[in-house]
Amino acid sequence: MNGAVKTETNLLDGPDEVLRSKSLLESIFRFPAAVDAVGLPQRKFHVISQGDQPRWIVPENNRSALTVFKSWRPYGTKSRLQWHGVIAASSMNLLPLLPEVKTVEMNCNLPYWKTQLNGLSAEWEILGHVGNPSPTQKAIFFFLDKDSVRAVAKIPLNDRAKAAILNEAAILRRVKEQHIVPEVLFTDEEHGVAAQSWMQGRHVSRRFREEHLDFLLGLACNGCTVRLSDFRNALARQLSCFDHPKTEMQWIEQALSLLENNEELTAFIEHRDFAPWNIRLLADGKITLIDWEWAVENSLPWQDICRYFYIQDYLFNESKNVWDILTSNALLQTYARKCRLSKETLRGLTSYYLLRTFFEDWTEGQHKRCAYTLRQIQFLLQS
Repeated sequence: MNGAVKTETNLLDGPDEVLRSKSLLESIFRFPAAVDAVGLPQRKFHVISQGDQPRWIVPENNRSALTVFKSWRPYGTKSRLQWHGVIAASSMNLLPLLPEVKTVEMNCNLPYWKTQLNGLSAEWEILGHVGNPSPTQKAIFFFLDKDSVRAVAKIPLNDRAKAAILNEAAILRRVKEQHIVPEVLFTDEEHGVAAQSWMQGRHVSRRFREEHLDFLLGLACNGCTVRLSDFRNALARQLSCFDHPKTEMQWIEQALSLLENNEELTAFIEHRDFAPWNIRLLADGKITLIDWEWAVENSLPWQDICRYFYIQDYLFNESKNVWDILTSNALLQTYARKCRLSKETLRGLTSYYLLRTFFEDWTEGQHKRCAYTLRQIQFLLQS
């Protein structure tokens, strides 16, 4: 498959459009203005990199980062063992002794954060995390006060990230009455920055459980309905922009035909990244979600369920027929029954998820993921 990779300006790109570690760190810590470093307080940090990019920017007092570090749970065995090493080194304030950890000094734009966060003290530590490169790449500041996280601030690293961060804040404000979600502490509309409270909870296993079902059912928009057919034409126009091989176009056209369903369906708030790494188990046994940046209102049912199962199958290289898994899971059968979704309607909703995912991945040049999604479309069509 061939396709043009969409490009866009990144706030941190250098003249040669390569994201350089030094400029990245300086841009984050002086954000949001390109302020002169003179006069800004300087702090020492230890940088944990992944490949050629910084991932964690840890304060000199490594121990202060433990609350956040212990909440981070890699799912791969090798990554988990490496992360345990990071936690152990931080607990002894020995992080700089680990290989590839570099020490830097950064001038922090604390005046900006003091105007936004009530009670910000010079005693607070700042732990930074740089997200993976993506169309909505962001950095996160965890403001730490002793053993507690006082605020989690999100900083956009490109223009689309600004919109995503502000969208998350708007969604959180609307759903907070019905769900336990992070509280929005402030938004900076001009710069696309927002801060929220820290959700204290444990990571969950990858298994879909009853608490997942309850949370998703609670995202129904009472009194609002949608029709799958209303989503077809826009998606068809998007997919028609690409010159796919004839065989692939036949699969896509067959999958599009499953969207010709005029049934009135209950509308849902769709999180759009419903996956184990964005779920927190609370002390009362219920769950909550973080990272609502892609969320949309008045969306179709079943989409978050598709995301949960398909993204894990892809990332963990399981290569299963996910449609068979979806239709044989007892909890998902309960979801379908409570939402009054027939098996044929589920096929259409699943087809919409796969086609939309295919289009988004193609636009971003994710050809390997596109190939995976086409295989899953074949499984669905053969059912």
